[in-house]
Amino acid sequence: MLRKRLYPVFALFMAGLMLFTACTPKTGGNAPVKITIFVGFGAGSDPDSMEALNAIAGEYNASHTDIQIEFMFSTWEEHTSKFSTLLAGDLAPDLAFPIGIQGIAEFYDEWIDVSPYVQRDTYDTSDFYGPSLQLLNFNDKTIGLPLGVYPSVTLFNEDLFDAANVPYPPKQYGDTTWTLEKMIETAKLMTLDENGNNAASSNFDPTKITQWGWGGWCGPFRTVPGKFGGNPLGMSDDFKTATMNTDGYLEGMQFLYDSIYTSHVRPSSVDEGSTFTGMDFTFESGKVAMFECFSWSSYAFPNLAWEVAKWLMQPEMQNRLCSIFGCIPSRKSLASGWVDSMSAEYPNGDFQVFIDSINYMDASPNNESWVPNYSKVWDATENAMSRILSGESSDVQQVMNDLQTEVQGYLDEYWAAHP
Repeated sequence: MLRKRLYPVFALFMAGLMLFTACTPKTGGNAPVKITIFVGFGAGSDPDSMEALNAIAGEYNASHTDIQIEFMFSTWEEHTSKFSTLLAGDLAPDLAFPIGIQGIAEFYDEWIDVSPYVQRDTYDTSDFYGPSLQLLNFNDKTIGLPLGVYPSVTLFNEDLFDAANVPYPPKQYGDTTWTLEKMIETAKLMTLDENGNNAASSNFDPTKITQWGWGGWCGPFRTVPGKFGGNPLGMSDDFKTATMNTDGYLEGMQFLYDSIYTSHVRPSSVDEGSTFTGMDFTFESGKVAMFECFSWSSYAFPNLAWEVAKWLMQPEMQNRLCSIFGCIPSRKSLASGWVDSMSAEYPNGDFQVFIDSINYMDASPNNESWVPNYSKVWDATENAMSRILSGESSDVQQVMNDLQTEVQGYLDEYWAAHP
């Protein structure tokens, strides 16, 4: 059952979208048109990023007399309420970035289809990674162009592997020896109790773990089902029937449960709260041998706003923006420069693996793609995972049955209001 390939890992990213909103550019007689760019769906609202983005706005404004740009910032915690207030007041910004698939789904009806602008200007998209473009093609429109990608890879602590004399995981995509089963086998060798016994030893004490072999998959539970052949959205293609207690959802949740309470290689949420307090990720503690995680960003675009977007999407500007948002440029021609830059800063890292992973992302459907009653379904799925990670329930099938019933109710509720 576990003979699933772990490599290639599903790569996830925030498509650096400059999203166009359905608004009218702000004019003032003979004054230049002002294009407002909303920053807050993702990175970019910290002081250093705001300063860097305002500097970019200054450069654009100094070289353009007909159009001026202005950034509007919001924290992540306030972005939904602030953006909703702007929409309600007919003050929608012209562009929004960086923004992920979740942000697209939250305000799906507000984004303009950019394909007419791409076709009109014969805008060359051949330099962008194919999967990054595919991710932005939704049912009836193309949402935007990708600014940067945040692929998912498995990180491992070389020092811990060296101390245990355990071979490193493979670094090449397509290596069929690295499966979920092999990962658990390796993680057991890397999981230690306070006496130094690993989880493969008969003397291992699972109540006194001091080092874990696997830190799990960061991100929402919806990133998990696809690794087991399931639809990450957990429902039928017409969005009317939930499928959360079968296939990839059930198998993925069972895998998470077993990794904590059977093989003992992953910390529970209780362990995370007590051992890794104050850390964003368990991996940074030095007490976790392997951890899969990703980075994220997104981008969208009418006429004058499109001109601003094209300027920001130039290779030089894309490099600068990605350095602000911590993403990998979505242009293939910039890959080697990014690898060289990161390798110079972190000489022990293998950054080509990140580039290789881009071709293996979960683009269609993406785990954050729109579904009916989006927020309710999202919260229900995360609450189900929390019941497992915390040890509240040991009956995975029952947890998924409860999730199935709850989500089906949300789907029925939505379609009753949208016949």
